[in-house]
Amino acid sequence: MVRLIDSKNIILVLGLTLLVFAYPFFSWICMAAIVAFALKPLQRKWLQKKLKLSKTLSVYLLLSLIVLATAPFILSFLSFANESSALVEHIKDQSKFKSLNSFISFLYENFDFLSSFISESQAKSYARQALGGLAKPGLAFAKSFFSSLPNFFIGLFFFTAGLFYFMADSNEIRSFIKKIQMMPQKEVDSWINIIQKASQSTLYAAFLTGLVQATLISLTALACGSNFFFTTFFITFFLSQVPLIGTAPVSIGLIIYFYGSGANSAALVMFIVGILAGVSDNVVRAWVMSKYDSLHPLAGLITAIGGLLVLGPVGVFIGPVLAMIFQKALNDDGLYV
Repeated sequence: MVRLIDSKNIILVLGLTLLVFAYPFFSWICMAAIVAFALKPLQRKWLQKKLKLSKTLSVYLLLSLIVLATAPFILSFLSFANESSALVEHIKDQSKFKSLNSFISFLYENFDFLSSFISESQAKSYARQALGGLAKPGLAFAKSFFSSLPNFFIGLFFFTAGLFYFMADSNEIRSFIKKIQMMPQKEVDSWINIIQKASQSTLYAAFLTGLVQATLISLTALACGSNFFFTTFFITFFLSQVPLIGTAPVSIGLIIYFYGSGANSAALVMFIVGILAGVSDNVVRAWVMSKYDSLHPLAGLITAIGGLLVLGPVGVFIGPVLAMIFQKALNDDGLYV
């Protein structure tokens, strides 16, 4: 007689049930696992061994440090609306470009070759039509943004809970895999090593690149006379994670802002710093990934774009991590280190 009810079957049923309930937030849980794997060496080497903290206390301390590190971004997000309105008023008061028509007229006065492509009147007409066409998509985006806030906070809860679980109970997960005999212990250790390196290279490269670019652009803008440091830093840091777009919109916006306000020298400085910030992306990311024998930059870009399209914002990190794990697994020595 076949025994249908045993521990493995119960575990399988419970696992599938949990997967069904957590599936809408599966990408958040994957992101929590990536962050936990990336921060695990910091927890073990420094908090547990150097500071002699217990595992639970080290996890709480590390999570507290993460909250403190993200607090400035949350504060800048809350002040974003106020700073944006102040920025608009400043541009209205001091800018050469009092309206869209005056901006187009300014371009045609200083760049004669534009008239050979399209007349000034046609350019103004097309610009008005374009702005009118942006109204409906902008309203739809706003509705979609506010309607998705509940899912965002639920996903954030899953991320926080998953991060705590993966960091506090990693040994229990390893023991569980060994107990149900999914794979040999040597192979389990090898997979964990691969996932850890992939997570570290992806997250460290993204964080350091964003930090360098945001610091360069926001501090330069502050030195040139901008009063919107936190907004500039916040937007630059997050745009630096978006494939193909990067920090170019921030740099171009600041150049137009300073030039329109009559600060030609500041506009020139921002142009140079914008180029340096764009180049620093390749330098910092390549340096970090070289430390971990990571993906080719082109492969990383493609997988980041694919992850963004499939999984949303967190896919920018999940895509390269999965690709690097797959690459290591295909390696002859990938599973045995």
